[in-house]
Amino acid sequence: MEMKQIIEGLKDLIGDRESFIIGKPDHDEIFKKDKNILQEAINLIQRQDKMIDKMLDMLTRVHSEDPKVEFIANANIEEKKEQAKQYFEKQV
Repeated sequence: MEMKQIIEGLKDLIGDRESFIIGKPDHDEIFKKDKNILQEAINLIQRQDKMIDKMLDMLTRVHSEDPKVEFIANANIEEKKEQAKQYFEKQV
């Protein structure tokens, strides 16, 4: 499953939780808590995505004799970003 699909699914769940809020504090508390937790999960995923982009950008700036670093530095960065995102999505 791709990150975009996961985020969309979490947003759908937020909408689902909102549908249970009826304006009674005792009743609504758990649904509001669920919404906050789901939103924080979205925020964490988005921050992870930005961190991956920053790490890959940093790697492309490194000048080294290390063949691994040279390969990354000389490769198509957008392709490498996509490969890294796919790798991390599989880890979720």
